[in-house]
Amino acid sequence: MPRRIAHSRMFLLFSIVMIAVLLVFAVAVMQSSKPGLTMDVDRPVVPLLLASLLVSVATALIMFAFHFYFCRLVFVDYLQRSNVTSFRIALAMMVMFTIHLLEMQIYGLIMFGLAHGWQVGSLEGFSTGSLADFIYFSIACYTSLGFGDIYPTGGLRLFAGLETLSGLLMIGWTTALFIVTLHPIWLESVDRD
Repeated sequence: MPRRIAHSRMFLLFSIVMIAVLLVFAVAVMQSSKPGLTMDVDRPVVPLLLASLLVSVATALIMFAFHFYFCRLVFVDYLQRSNVTSFRIALAMMVMFTIHLLEMQIYGLIMFGLAHGWQVGSLEGFSTGSLADFIYFSIACYTSLGFGDIYPTGGLRLFAGLETLSGLLMIGWTTALFIVTLHPIWLESVDRD
């Protein structure tokens, strides 16, 4: 087995183990809290924030593994091992754009589950609390756009902050890979002209 594939499998296995450990710990923390899981004044907030932090880290690890897998497919298996044409570049951009959209929706779904299932926090402002609001807010966080018309409360603030950080990293990661992959091709085309 080539060394690169072995490393990517080890990374994926490590990510899955870490995600499982963090999720088990987050569920244990959440179940140790009082029923209702609201941010009451008479109840300590630390378990909810800790659970939100653990779910955020687990989600980021899942997204990094997911993103790593698709970056490998697009940049190593698709673009570097073939004759690169304008169509292939456009298709690679559309695939990575779709992957980013999917990651934003997954973050929105998890945030929706945290708010409605575990009641870790909520979205305030011009929000009705619908799934569409959570996905919209997730897109604003992931891209670090931050309109401010909807804002999180409670433990969702921590989740939103970590989503912004991971979104910046993954968008930068994709951009860097496009530049590294296409730079030699652009230099070659300039030299020919």
